[in-house]
Amino acid sequence: MLSTSHDEQCMKRDLSRVEYAGVMAGVLACVSSLVAAMVVFAIVACRAIRNLLHSLKGERIPRKIFATHLDVYVMCLLFSTSTEAVGGILSAIAVHTFLVVTSRWTPPKGFRIPIVVIVCALLYRAALYAAVVASKRQGIPVFERTPLWCTISNDYGWGRIPTAYLWTGISTAVSTVLYVMLFLYIRGNLVINSTGFWRMKLRKAPPPIEQVGGEFSMNRQSLKMLAYPIFNIVLSVPYWAMRWSVGYAAQNSIRSPWYFVCVLPHYAGGLGIVILLRLTRPTLLGRASSQPKVRVARESSEPKFAHPDPEQIADAECMEAS
Repeated sequence: MLSTSHDEQCMKRDLSRVEYAGVMAGVLACVSSLVAAMVVFAIVACRAIRNLLHSLKGERIPRKIFATHLDVYVMCLLFSTSTEAVGGILSAIAVHTFLVVTSRWTPPKGFRIPIVVIVCALLYRAALYAAVVASKRQGIPVFERTPLWCTISNDYGWGRIPTAYLWTGISTAVSTVLYVMLFLYIRGNLVINSTGFWRMKLRKAPPPIEQVGGEFSMNRQSLKMLAYPIFNIVLSVPYWAMRWSVGYAAQNSIRSPWYFVCVLPHYAGGLGIVILLRLTRPTLLGRASSQPKVRVARESSEPKFAHPDPEQIADAECMEAS
């Protein structure tokens, strides 16, 4: 059913081979995201039962489900993989990681900060959509059917900018900048002054420590930081660029397979997030580490670094001596 006007009348037509293949691929991508998220929720539930049994027996709990702020962010991220709130939560994870690694920030034990961040991210979009709906004019619907999705109609096109494109652009830019800085910092190429993270400089790094302890590799750890911005860009930028071009053109059919190539990564975002977190932060959401912890970072789920700045070490030693 494809919309041709503002009324409820729709025209029926057969989908082309490209559209049919794209729709089927989109459905499979969405189902894979949902299944991946549900599997994680089931695993987390099993870990919660495990922790409860350990607690009843008076035994030590391997790891709490919500042990750090990142656990809260990740759980919300899995719940919101089908909405544009994903970008905001990924940015929150980027800011949290950046502050912990570069500023040696120790998050408070409570979860007030992540709860406030998540609520603000959700309220931002809810408030904007409420404003669009409140501005509805008689006879002109707020949402309209366009090829294969429902979006804010052209008559309220101003609402698309802050609710989708601005949100996506800012969150992607923040995530990319912070993770690239983390990549350079972990490798020792970026020096951040202990008196303020805005005072920074680039330098030629010392020879990298390739291996620390059992299985910690400096190159792998630094490259993990690049996985997040790459994932965020692939997930959001082609999707919204294609929706912008097709949506504002008000086309009634999709002839190019490149449209589906651009939007399918977004539909499979849930599966991608699960794989990304499993590869880069395996100890989140109650998973106990099977390897002895190397005390290079405070938390095994945090990025580790092995190139402290000599000037920072000297400053710290002077402060201790005084």
